[in-house]
Order: sequence, then structure tokens, then C-alpha cells
Amino acid sequence: MSTHRFAARWIVGALGALAIAMGAFGVFNPEGQARLMGFSSIGVRTSGDHTIELLVITSLAAINTGIVYVVGAVKKWSGFDVWAMIARFLMGSGLLALALSGLAPQAFIGAAAWEWIGAVLIGVSNRWDSFNRSAHA
Repeated sequence: MSTHRFAARWIVGALGALAIAMGAFGVFNPEGQARLMGFSSIGVRTSGDHTIELLVITSLAAINTGIVYVVGAVKKWSGFDVWAMIARFLMGSGLLALALSGLAPQAFIGAAAWEWIGAVLIGVSNRWDSFNRSAHA
């Protein structure tokens, strides 16, 4: 991101920090993560059930994504904020499609909303930064 994108950098960095925190929560408490995601209890497992492992690996992926967001914000990667906004919109669309098709719990609608809210926050902060840059130019 260029140096004039102050608000966008803060929003992207904050979303990255939240992803790291939620990922860490899932690594250390996969049962709690499952409940947040709208899945039934994973306490009783059958042979070959890798639900916990899947939750831990997706939590590690969230940590990875969060780190990329924070580094992108700190390093001011050009275009990263726009990429993050588009990626969040696409992720939200996928989550909503899964919930509406019945392939995922209805809690995924909330996750889709979370992704879209993040995308909107990034977009609004980009507009704010653009307005402030042109007002001070």
C-alpha cells in the first residue's frame, strides 16, 4: 500500500490481528472453535474422524493469513488493501453459498457477514484515504 493509505493500513492490520487471535483460539480450543462455527460437539469421535485436526489446520491457516495482513499493512504493500478487500468479498460469498445450499451450518451466514464487513471497512477506509489525499494535495 502506498504511504497515503493510513486508515486502510490500520483496518487491514487490525483485521489481521483479529485473524491471528481467532486462529490461536482455534489451535488451543478446537471444540470452542467448532461451537463458534455452528458445528455440533466434537467430543465424541469415531475412528477416522479428523475433525479436530481439520479445525487446527484451518486455525493455523487463519494465523498465516493474519500474519500476511499485518505484514502487508506494516510494509505498505502496494495494492494489498484492494486484494484483501476482494478476497474477503469472495470468501464471504463462498461461505454464504455453503450455508444457503445446506452444505454448512447456518452460522456460516454470520461468517459471511464478518468477511463482507471486513471488505466494506477496507473499502470505506480506502475512500477515506483517497478523499483525504485529494483534499490535502
